[in-house]
Amino acid sequence: MRTQKMAISIATMSLMLATATTGAGTLSGTVKVGGIFVDEVGDRSTVQETYNLYEGFSLSRIQLTGTLDPRSTFTLDLRDLNLASRAGDLTYRVPGRLKLTAGYDQNRYVFDPGRGVTSDRKDWKLGAQFTPNKSLALSGDVGRVAREGERLAYPLGTASVLGDRYDDSFMHAQLAADVRTGRRG
Repeated sequence: MRTQKMAISIATMSLMLATATTGAGTLSGTVKVGGIFVDEVGDRSTVQETYNLYEGFSLSRIQLTGTLDPRSTFTLDLRDLNLASRAGDLTYRVPGRLKLTAGYDQNRYVFDPGRGVTSDRKDWKLGAQFTPNKSLALSGDVGRVAREGERLAYPLGTASVLGDRYDDSFMHAQLAADVRTGRRG
């Protein structure tokens, strides 16, 4: 499965980054593990929508902050790595000069009591800001949102004119340059 490979590669990258930075800078972090137990009783048809409901062992969070040298810092925040609701953010900064960001977010919605009608959403984003001198700042970002799942017909038991599944994706990108002139540059 593609998303499982992404979680493994993100975890591997974080461990490699942690190993590489320990000799050159500083590193601090938190690892949270736990278990999720679901106990549903009563009429589930009264609460039809469920968001990211999973059960079992959870690698809840890996959060690392550190420096690669005295001028640069990084933050890595990975959440729910082994669940299908995984998310993560990475930020690398050289103050006044460079900022790189990356993020990933995945969610699952359940729309019926039998958990047969679901929707999966995956979002990723990359961004960069670069300031070569005090009169010029360049920035850019790109992102993608993908959604797919089953459709609920209304009223229940009828066929939707739109079909029984949907999928769509949206990609966005932006480039910008900020030019400053004058006494304050």
